[in-house]
Amino acid sequence: MVGPVRILLFALLAGMPCAHALAPHEVLVLVNRNDASSMELANHLVHLRQVPANNVVSLALPDNRDIVTIKPSEFTQWIWDPVNKVIAERGLEKEILAWVYSSGFPTTIASQPEMSITGLTFTRNRIPGAVGVDSAVYTSPLFRGPDRKGGPTKPTASLDKMKVELDDKMPLPAMMLGYTWHRGNEPALLVNMIQRGVVADGTHPKGTVYFVFMDDIRFETRLWQMLEARNELKSMGIAAEISNRMPDRATDRISGLMTGTQYLEIDNVSNIYPGSMCDHLTSFGARYQTHLQSKASAWFRAGATASSGTVTEPMAVWEKFPHARYYVHAAKGCSILESFYQSVYAPLQLLILGEPFSRPYGKLIGIALDVEGQAVKVRIGGLDPHTRAFYHFFVDGKRVGRLSTKPAYTASGLAPGAHEWQVVVVADGAISHYATARKGFTVAGEVVRWPQVPASGELRLAGQGTLRVETDPAPRRFRIWKNGEALYEAKGGAYVDVELGAKRLGKGPSRLVAEAVFDDHSAWSRPVTLILE
Repeated sequence: MVGPVRILLFALLAGMPCAHALAPHEVLVLVNRNDASSMELANHLVHLRQVPANNVVSLALPDNRDIVTIKPSEFTQWIWDPVNKVIAERGLEKEILAWVYSSGFPTTIASQPEMSITGLTFTRNRIPGAVGVDSAVYTSPLFRGPDRKGGPTKPTASLDKMKVELDDKMPLPAMMLGYTWHRGNEPALLVNMIQRGVVADGTHPKGTVYFVFMDDIRFETRLWQMLEARNELKSMGIAAEISNRMPDRATDRISGLMTGTQYLEIDNVSNIYPGSMCDHLTSFGARYQTHLQSKASAWFRAGATASSGTVTEPMAVWEKFPHARYYVHAAKGCSILESFYQSVYAPLQLLILGEPFSRPYGKLIGIALDVEGQAVKVRIGGLDPHTRAFYHFFVDGKRVGRLSTKPAYTASGLAPGAHEWQVVVVADGAISHYATARKGFTVAGEVVRWPQVPASGELRLAGQGTLRVETDPAPRRFRIWKNGEALYEAKGGAYVDVELGAKRLGKGPSRLVAEAVFDDHSAWSRPVTLILE
């Protein structure tokens, strides 16, 4: 019998991703296909986090970088209605707990008063009354407290647990990977940020959470939060301190930083651990239309994995910003997205940016798949034997079954050709821990091949190139699919040569599947990862 430690080691050596609190099948990734940076960032996130193909939605927003602010009706027309139509078509209504916008989206909704795009998503496209937004009367049901000095708190929980608690009152948390337009970040820097977020999982950084004192109302109104959060973190064994100076490059290691100031002076700050959230809690941190005040973008240049900022003047209302207890939720094992939404009292004007899955204090689970025929068996390691595990089974990015505590499943009714299992294992608890793995298999019949792709399944191209797809016998048509969307279609024959480039796929890794369409059925290729440089 293979022991848990050996299974975990096997999973790590095989390069399989380890656990994260917010599972990939629970998130919808939104991409603006009219923006190159949007496709590039989404490609990297989907690849590194193994987001199922069914959970990625491509939209065609107006190709105009000056559109930072849109009307509520435009949000409905360009984003809300098309996305929910896809959700219904793919049967994802009960799956999705959060949306993640790539870059290339507007930040601000021109409601009265203004809201952020993540704020309007959170309320499921319902605009509360002006008082609710302006004065933060609207209260997030995900906020875990406290709302005053010495006030009550709720236990930290992952989104799946809060969904059970709230049922149909569950809001829709959302984040944006980054902002790449004027006063934002370069795509390459944000790709690096996503990569740092991934490698942070389970590292339990040994740095310090800094609350940097400033003689500024932004800090003074939150000092009570920081004192309480510092004490709670210390009781958990996490280093935290309130300081009147920025951390020093030579001596200090940062696992989180919160301060309050209009303008950041962080040229000397570069020693930030992957997975860290940093915020300066200022009015225009995500109002990219103006040069006034330092933007959240500055933190990503310094090495942070997450930050936030309001998109309009919030006044000195602390409820509109992350509470200092963010770091407590993160230290208990939640993802960045989950930690944000448990620490923001009124998130309607806040734009939350960064790598949503990153979980530096998370529990790691080892996972390996054994496939025989159309059946899969799951081996896991790193779990206490008394912990309940649930298994979610996907074939070719689409859910086929969920079996509590039964780590095996057999698929049926699949078309000929290559297919791929993806299994997500969930370790039950107040904070759910997840791991995911993929493995291919074949159903007898016609074989659709990519003759130029090596056995590794990865091929690099410098910007663009031609990729051949072939099968025998010849089909009526060929289609090339990416993330549930048919990108190319051509008449059949023994083979077809497809022109592939960044304009259609975006830079970075894209997983493609070829379909050969016959008179009464289709056959499928194995998925390949095409990396456009």
